[in-house]
Formats: sequence, C-alpha cells, structure tokens
Amino acid sequence: MGGAGEEAGPDQQSDSAGRPRVLIFAYSCDPTRGSEAGVGWALVETAREFADCTVLVGPRSMRGIDKWRTAHDLPPGVDYVGIMDDRITRHFMFHRILFFTHYLWWMRKAYRVGRSLHRERPFDAVHHATVSVYWLPTAAARLGLPLVWGPVGGATVVPRSLISVLGLRGVLDEFLDMVSVRLASMLPATRNTWRRITVGLINNDETLRRLPGHLRDRCQILNHVLFFEPPTCSQVERGDYIVFFSSLETRKGPRLALEALARTPPRVTLVFAGDGPELKALRRRAERLGVSDRVVFRTGLTRAEAHQVVLGAAAALFTGLREEGGASLAEVMHLGLPVIVLANGGARKVAQASLDERKVVLVEPSSRDETAQRIADAMTSLTERPLQINGSNLARDEAVARFRRAFAVALGGDGCGEQSTGLYRESDTSVR
Repeated sequence: MGGAGEEAGPDQQSDSAGRPRVLIFAYSCDPTRGSEAGVGWALVETAREFADCTVLVGPRSMRGIDKWRTAHDLPPGVDYVGIMDDRITRHFMFHRILFFTHYLWWMRKAYRVGRSLHRERPFDAVHHATVSVYWLPTAAARLGLPLVWGPVGGATVVPRSLISVLGLRGVLDEFLDMVSVRLASMLPATRNTWRRITVGLINNDETLRRLPGHLRDRCQILNHVLFFEPPTCSQVERGDYIVFFSSLETRKGPRLALEALARTPPRVTLVFAGDGPELKALRRRAERLGVSDRVVFRTGLTRAEAHQVVLGAAAALFTGLREEGGASLAEVMHLGLPVIVLANGGARKVAQASLDERKVVLVEPSSRDETAQRIADAMTSLTERPLQINGSNLARDEAVARFRRAFAVALGGDGCGEQSTGLYRESDTSVR
C-alpha cells in the first residue's frame, strides 16, 4: 500500500526526516464518496502533509480506496489498513443501532491491529478521525499515546419550534436518538475516553457545551467539513433556480424547503439534486402545496453531474434540521455559489467560515411559518439578483493551520514544525 518512510530503529519514534508517525482510526475514509467518508479522506490528506500516517479503515472504505488506486497513485506518507470483511459489514447497515453495534466491534479489532503495529514500530500520536461522536468511546484512547480526538459532533438537535417538520416517524426517531445518546454518554468507557484526550476538536457549540468542564479546556471548535478540497468542475451557464443539494431525508428538512417554495413568486423553481427515502412523500407534498410544476427532482446523479446542477443555480438551499457540519454545504461554498442556510448546529459554523458574507444568508430558526417565510424571502431575493461566482467561498487554509497546530500541541511542540504555544489564539473566542 502506501509507504510510511524508512524503517526506524527500536528507540526512534519518528522517521529519518523527523516527521511524526501518527496512527489514525478512520472507519469511514473514502475518496469516492462524499459525506463522512469524504471528510475522513480529507482529514487524512491534511495529516499526511506533516506526518507519516497509518490509517485503520472500515471494509467499505477499503473497497473504495482500492478502486481509487486503480486510477491514481497512492500519495506518499500514508498507509491504509482495512479491518474486517465487507461480507460481514453489509448485514449491519440497515439501522443505526445495528451500525453502531458493528462499529464498536470494528473498533475492538482495529485496536488489536493498532496495538500490534505500535509494538512493531512505535507511533508518536493517535488520531480518532471519523464516526466521531462525543457519546461513544474510542479504543484509540487505550494505546497510551497523545490523542487528538475528532472533529467530534453528536449533540445537535432539531430546534423545538421546527420538530413538527419531521413528521411522526421523524419525531419518534429523534426521541429514540436522544435517549440513546444520553445513555451512551454515561457509559464508563465513554467517560474514560474523555479523561485520556490530549486535544479535542469539536464540530459545533452544541457539542462543546455537552462536554464536562475539564475536557472543554482541552478542546476547540473546528468543523470537520472545512477540510474538503475544492472540487474541480467545468463551468456551466447560470440559471435562476434554487438547488437543494442534500440527501432526501427528514433531518435534512426537504419538507421545509417545499413550504418555503410555496411562499415565493411563481417564477421561482426548486431543483432537488439527490436521492433518499423522502422522495415519494416530497412528490405528494409538492402536489398538495400546489408547487409540483415548480419542482424538479434530479435523482441518480453522479457527484460530478450533481456539481454541474449546482453550478447552474442562482443559489443553494440547506435546511438541515440536525446538521453536525454539512459536507454538501462545504462543497457548494467551495464552488462559490451563494447559500441559504438554516442556522443550526454545525451548518452555522461552516457558513460563518465564508470569505464573502454577501453569499451567505443565515436563517435563524423560529416558528415553522416564520422560518419558511424567511427562507422564501431569501430564495426570492437571490433569484432576482444572482451573485457572481468567483472562486471558493470557504476558508480552508485557516482550518488546516489550526488542525496542524492541534497536533503540535499534542506532541508537545516537538512535531509538525511548530512550537507549542497553547491551543488557543486570542481570536478563538468561539471556543470558550
């Protein structure tokens, strides 16, 4: 697989170039997919700029990495190790509870592999990168190495004033998730993880507030989707429609998007660029709201095709009701398109990383009717006067610098080419 530098002697923890060696737990890490898998790949790509990385990944991710390697050279400074058989994994993907049961099983196996690799050639630090939620333990904490945790989420909830948008089934799922999260956060293994964290990277304010005070002092807010590289796309002619570039799930708020559309002038159209379990229900709802002639569903798109639909829009709409970050939001901001964002959870943090505030409309959650009207007003305004696309609108470089600094702190200022001067800067006021 990828090389990790020359072999070090038994008393040497870094390679001959002085780069630190980092073991990364990244169950979800795949260059061929978006969402958390794409985030995992972006985090590893960032880490390998200053460290030699060995990455423990899940079986589905290993399949994607192997496919990617048929057309690309694996970048230097990184080695991927697949844990578990994909034939076992696929049986655990039908429900969140089954998935997390499988994930904890994977974590035990990954720990054994990581421990063995550490004995053969010691690592300087360990990083828990993906499937990062504050309420689950990580086996990375058991290795006795400086631990960089995250970026971690898991505390964002649907605003109470908008919970009816989920529908009955969505409300029930939200309640079960809330109970499960609170119980898992009380597990001794989870509390033990918290005690062993050297540096914590947190997706949003909501998650930071859930952590105990002694842990918050070792954490900073740094959303994981900020590490995405800008996608490469050919330019297309701009249109005057609004695009909804998210999966069609209740928690993404597509029903709220339709309610907003019903409050706009007849000239405004909405294109859903994605698939999901809400598709049939959304078609029926568009009929009931009398906007079916102004709604287009573009399903079955490749990532590249979806980006072309996005680039042809006047603006993109993100109504995620429980968003830890928003990978699609980051992609659209990198493409330079104006965005309308429900200001909740990690989506707020990502939108606030904009380089041009004119291209971001943050809609504060209020009552269902008021929120829909505010979104409608933004849709109307941005289709009347489309803003120019002129490059990425997301501050990735700052996120990368802070990520690198976190590892420097974890390594005591001896690695990553930086001296440890404390985790926070005066400008990091949002952390406190």
